[in-house]
Amino acid sequence: MVDWLPMLTERATLSKPPRPPRHPAIEGLRGLAMTLVFFGHFEALFRRYLPAGGVSLRVIEFLGVIGHQGVCFFLALSGYFVCRNYLGNPTGYTTFVLRRVRRIYPPYVTMCGVYVVLSFVFPAESKIPSGGGAILYLAGNLLMISSRPLITVSWTIGTLLALYTLVPPFWAAVRYERWKPAYRIAFILATVAIWNSLPRSIPMLEGRVAFVLVGFALYEAVSAGARFEAGGELPGLAILGCGYLLWYASDRGWTSFLHLPESWNHYTFLAPGLFYACGYVLQGRGRLASCLERVGLPRLGRISYSYYLCHGLILKGLHHLVVTLRPEASPSLVVFWAGLPIAYGCTLIAAWGWFRLVEVRLAAAFANTPGARVAATGPVAVAPPSTLLHEPVSLT
Repeated sequence: MVDWLPMLTERATLSKPPRPPRHPAIEGLRGLAMTLVFFGHFEALFRRYLPAGGVSLRVIEFLGVIGHQGVCFFLALSGYFVCRNYLGNPTGYTTFVLRRVRRIYPPYVTMCGVYVVLSFVFPAESKIPSGGGAILYLAGNLLMISSRPLITVSWTIGTLLALYTLVPPFWAAVRYERWKPAYRIAFILATVAIWNSLPRSIPMLEGRVAFVLVGFALYEAVSAGARFEAGGELPGLAILGCGYLLWYASDRGWTSFLHLPESWNHYTFLAPGLFYACGYVLQGRGRLASCLERVGLPRLGRISYSYYLCHGLILKGLHHLVVTLRPEASPSLVVFWAGLPIAYGCTLIAAWGWFRLVEVRLAAAFANTPGARVAATGPVAVAPPSTLLHEPVSLT
């Protein structure tokens, strides 16, 4: 699958992997990952409309388990690109951080504003406490440290901001780019162990954040000369599939005999498959990359950050509508399976609108580029924010 011999014979302390051009397979993986996230959140809200014990419930439960881990692709590849972009240019920290923060944070704050407005319009659905606690609550959300976030997925966005702003200074302080590869790998493994032992008191300490370290390990492998040869992606996908199956088994309690902490169960099961799948996608080799370049997935990937911000609000709105129309929530296969594509379509429309009207315009406003040039090139020509996977491309 992967030729590891160069990793044992070559020094890669100051080397860096080649910088390939943007590849449609990467955008395709973003599109696939955001679709998986949709399944996870749709299952959580609408599963009660499926008959208990039926085949449909078992299918959607499995899709829900897979869907909730769609974010792990984003995290792993984010870790890879942070390593590649910063370690390749250790002196460019200020540009590195500002370019990412201005692409991530303004759309997030804008969406928080939408939630606040809707909290006043629909007070019964509001999470904002009354009285003086409201200010502290909103401040916690702006800092992405609230234990009851306005936006459910804010923990991921906060993780990425922390990754971009805190990790490079640490690397600079310890001269990480000068470490031997063996020391880097040992550090990554030690960090995994520490992270999975921390108490989860704030959203940014969510256990899945550790999948960023898969991206770090992937960078070390590519830097050291590991080659993801065409044809090896099928065993890699088999490993990923087994990881999902084991994760599902763990959720059902079928692996309790292993006596491992839940976080370690999940990380151990999924990390190897993520490593191989992301490696083949990044290098654009094999049938996996070819499949991700088709069926419109790259187009979905371009709006993936907007989708990530919008889809939860749309699903909650649809759920509220269904509850209003069917207050007793009697099981109905028709309601569930007919509603699934409708809900997905609604989230896509909302994300596309947010991308055009908010994300692109804010990117122009916070970049050193006149907004007219962004509008002239259109949303597809503008590099999508690399908040989740890819390095941003200049708007100039």
